[in-house]
Amino acid sequence: MNVTAAASGRRYALVVSHKAKGLTMEFTLSTIDGAVLWSGHASTHAEAVESAARSRGNLDRVSLRGADLRGANLAGLSLRGADRTQADPTAAHLVEANLNEALLVDACLHKTRLKRAWLDSACLFRANMTKVRLIEADLTDANLTAADLSGAAVMDADLTRACFNEAIMRRACLRGASAIGAAFRHAMLDDASLLGIDLTGADLRGASLTGARMAGAILDGAAFDLADAAAGNGVTP
Repeated sequence: MNVTAAASGRRYALVVSHKAKGLTMEFTLSTIDGAVLWSGHASTHAEAVESAARSRGNLDRVSLRGADLRGANLAGLSLRGADRTQADPTAAHLVEANLNEALLVDACLHKTRLKRAWLDSACLFRANMTKVRLIEADLTDANLTAADLSGAAVMDADLTRACFNEAIMRRACLRGASAIGAAFRHAMLDDASLLGIDLTGADLRGASLTGARMAGAILDGAAFDLADAAAGNGVTP
């Protein structure tokens, strides 16, 4: 099966081309420009990607559009610039993985383990990141507009200049994170833990902070003028 899909006016090779052969399938992984990175036999998308990673050492710029990567172990792997639009890596193991500049639009990252992962300048627009683990991860300049991070663990992460506009972050834990210059406009941070977070120069205008815990937060130059905080709606200082 060879399929191509258009995104932002550009053509991308489908994640994986495969055909049945006994109990396994023949997979081919390509870059976002169509160059073949790896081919071989596996029983699932996740197994194919794991095999490719062992063979190549990195999968930079790989196209994983729509791939089912549930439970895959990609810890420490470099996926810099990869396209994982609409991929499903639910509960995948991506500890210390390099996802800098990765395209993860509409991706399902529910319960994915991304501790100490690099997501610098990654695009996670509308991604499902419920209960994701981003402890000590680097999301500098990442775009998480309209992403769902309900119940996410984002402790001690670097969120410098990251964009969380219109994101859903109810009950998320951002304790000790550095969110200098980050944008949370119209984000839902109800009941979130923002203990000790550095929000220097952050923009929280229009954000909902009902029940949020902010003891020890650094708020120098932060903008709250239209946020729940300004109205005193349930924010615990």
